[in-house]
Amino acid sequence: MPNKIVAAILTAHHPSRYHYRQIALAQFLVNSPIPYKFVFGDAMREGDWDCTGVPTDKILHSPGSDAKTHLHLKDQAACKWALDEGASFLWRAMCDTWWWPERILRAGLEAFSYAGHFPCKLQLGGTFKTTMRYYDFFHGGCGIWLDRKAMKMIVEAEWREDYFAAWPNELDIGFGLTLPAPTWLWDDFWLGEVLKGNLAWDDPLRQNPLEAYRANGISLFEDEMLFVNDDPERALSIHDPGRAKRNDGRFDDLMKQIKQRNIAAAEAERAQEVPRAV
Repeated sequence: MPNKIVAAILTAHHPSRYHYRQIALAQFLVNSPIPYKFVFGDAMREGDWDCTGVPTDKILHSPGSDAKTHLHLKDQAACKWALDEGASFLWRAMCDTWWWPERILRAGLEAFSYAGHFPCKLQLGGTFKTTMRYYDFFHGGCGIWLDRKAMKMIVEAEWREDYFAAWPNELDIGFGLTLPAPTWLWDDFWLGEVLKGNLAWDDPLRQNPLEAYRANGISLFEDEMLFVNDDPERALSIHDPGRAKRNDGRFDDLMKQIKQRNIAAAEAERAQEVPRAV
């Protein structure tokens, strides 16, 4: 029996989301070979639009409102729907993400439980890259790939409001970089924590995040060239094309530090190259 891939698109009743859905429905979702659902919260908030512009059979409701604090419920609803549909894999995207269904079908991601792009990592050229402790989860805006094993973990996971209670105020995330402990789980961070096994903040496995996933039975594929590359000839997805995204203020300094470290590492690599004899 061939693998079945379905897609869940997280969205909201808020007016700002309406045009994203219309673009998707009129463009890349036309005759999509991948079955899909738009996932809405089932509780309206002040200022929300009741009109979604989406065919009824393409709507999936999750408990709670469309607030970011309820995004994990949308993930669970999407995974449960995919499992009930008998899907082998779920492509989970946001409504402001442009993606190519045909490319996803040909991407060869079936060997992996969890695929996407790590937003925080130290890298040297295109050959060496390593993730940051604690911030080693895939960026949901670029799209996240999940297999049945990962989906089952997510559906069965508990949301713990006290998850960060024992964490220190400052986290050593590696390479001499620190960041205040997160005060939120939302969904991308939460997915990563669930798929690593909800490790304690000081668990030795956090020294090697990739091994932490493997130890919990989750195989990874990470590639920014597929998930955030703006080259339309290669990318599987582009997050909110044509618009500059404001960074979360808490990450501005971190990303600046990572960029400086990446530049310094590349310069050090070039300095070690032996000049060709003239």
